[in-house]
Amino acid sequence: MGTGIVSILLHNLPYNGTWLYWISVVVFAFNVFLFALFSLISLARYTLFRGIWTAMLNHPTQSLFLGTFPMGLATIINMICFVCVPAWGQWAAILAWTLWWIDAAISLANNMYLPFAMY
Repeated sequence: MGTGIVSILLHNLPYNGTWLYWISVVVFAFNVFLFALFSLISLARYTLFRGIWTAMLNHPTQSLFLGTFPMGLATIINMICFVCVPAWGQWAAILAWTLWWIDAAISLANNMYLPFAMY
């Protein structure tokens, strides 16, 4: 989430320098790499240790970790809209729109489940 907002802030700074744009693109690529890496690590953890998923869902504070996934994905979607859509065209816009709906569904599921898990 932190690298995502840094790339968004660098891209949207009012000082329009070409070097700021390219730094934001590099930080965005690093953000996508970190997001994919930690998603794969989490998937491997929950796949290898099957009881961890239900234990995490039933824990009142550890289940709050689930909210970090849609928040991190939201920063990636913003930078796709800022950088990839102007550079790559219509298919990047469709990708961003699809990812936004997936992010909205995950956010809604978290919003409906997590208050009950906390109690």
